[in-house]
Amino acid sequence: MAAAQAGNTEAYRTLLSEVSHYVYLYLQRKMAGRPEVEDVVQESLLTVHRVRHTFDPERGDFKPWLHSIVESRLIDFWRKQKRKESNEVTTSDDLSDWIQAPQEISRLSLEELHKVINQIKPTQREIFIAVKIEGLTIREVANKFNMTEAAIKVTVHRAYKRILETMNGI
Repeated sequence: MAAAQAGNTEAYRTLLSEVSHYVYLYLQRKMAGRPEVEDVVQESLLTVHRVRHTFDPERGDFKPWLHSIVESRLIDFWRKQKRKESNEVTTSDDLSDWIQAPQEISRLSLEELHKVINQIKPTQREIFIAVKIEGLTIREVANKFNMTEAAIKVTVHRAYKRILETMNGI
């Protein structure tokens, strides 16, 4: 790294080549072979490039400096994944069974299905129809009803639950 910092482009090219292989293998283990490994490798290498001036050979070895960068990028990845997961609507096992088993719905006539949906509270019904039938995004529905996205997700989930309860009674 010291030679690369001094302006030796060949040394820098060699360093990045060796580092990328090491980082890839390390992240493969840490991420259990997830397809996003290469993205995190690229983010790590970009960070190394961006902050290469901060490495001081007199203060220590290159490997711990590199490791701290890779770990930071890995933590960023997991945080981003957690945010994505928290923005998704979670469903109960009963609901996923219902979604995956359209024969349950097909046993209802259109009139019965209309009756089931009409038993939901009016606001829940409107939100459920907007998201699941009209195909609006959670954000669009949240803006339309002046609610948070999280509140819309909860409302849709409760509507699903109510529909299942009503269907089981039919």
